[in-house]
Amino acid sequence: MTETRSEAVRPFGTPRDAAATALHGVGQIYFQPSVWCGLFILAAFCVADWRMALLGVIGLAASTAAGVALRDRLPGSPDGTALRAGMHGFCGILVGAAAFTMLGAGWAGVIATAIGGLLCGPITVGFVALFAARGFAQFALPATTAPFCLVAQGIHYTTEPFQHEVSELSEVHGDLVQISVHAALTGISQVVLIDSPVAGLLILIGLTIANWKVGVAAILGSAASAGFAWLIGEAPLDDYHGLDSYSSVLVAIAMACVFLSGKWSPWVMALIGAVLAAALEQLLLETEVPLFTWPYVLVTWLLLIVARYVPALARPPV
Repeated sequence: MTETRSEAVRPFGTPRDAAATALHGVGQIYFQPSVWCGLFILAAFCVADWRMALLGVIGLAASTAAGVALRDRLPGSPDGTALRAGMHGFCGILVGAAAFTMLGAGWAGVIATAIGGLLCGPITVGFVALFAARGFAQFALPATTAPFCLVAQGIHYTTEPFQHEVSELSEVHGDLVQISVHAALTGISQVVLIDSPVAGLLILIGLTIANWKVGVAAILGSAASAGFAWLIGEAPLDDYHGLDSYSSVLVAIAMACVFLSGKWSPWVMALIGAVLAAALEQLLLETEVPLFTWPYVLVTWLLLIVARYVPALARPPV
């Protein structure tokens, strides 16, 4: 039987399919459209605060709804493929996490999350259109978490009178091994704005279940950036709580497991990218502008542009 257009654009099937789509969106924060990975990341949110998890789900639902409305404007979306892979959910859940850290779980946080999640859709369309334009198309740049960064910065600047005070970081304690493990795991969890080694461990398990190389890349990125921060004498508290590492975690995964192909060159670029992201973060901190994942986004774009001109840095087939 020939599939009609209305059937072709239907983004979801059964409730089970919708749940899988949602969990894929959670996993896509770390590039993993995996139900199990999404479950472990969601569990990490619950370890931090179940209300944070709730706002994340609201943001995910809002951004996915925007993706449904705009599916004809995004590559791979008319047939629902990108939607079912969670490509329109991950920015929304990050918006929910950011809104929670700034505003809490009250009505201000809920409203900011819902509006911000919806805005992720058209902003993503804008980035896709920009990178498909002449001059950019040759680099095949992804929008990645740039829509989240813009929305989260908008929330930050428009809700300053309502924001909660940031709690002080706990002191560093333990021996060298304990401190190193804590820093590596919180570097992974800080991608989703969570300061918890337990949450980081849950996320790492989910990533490893999805693909063991992704788990290795996450550890590599976190360790490399923490080491760089230590070498330049960065504040031990920031290092201990993963604040120097989260962008490097994403860059390492992006280079080693997503955007480049090959045996060794992706891992070399992952290490270089992790250090560059850590260095860029230190520079941008001087601006006092909320960074979110901008260091990861900018370094990833830079390295993909460089890869266009280096034959040894091949891109995987689309």
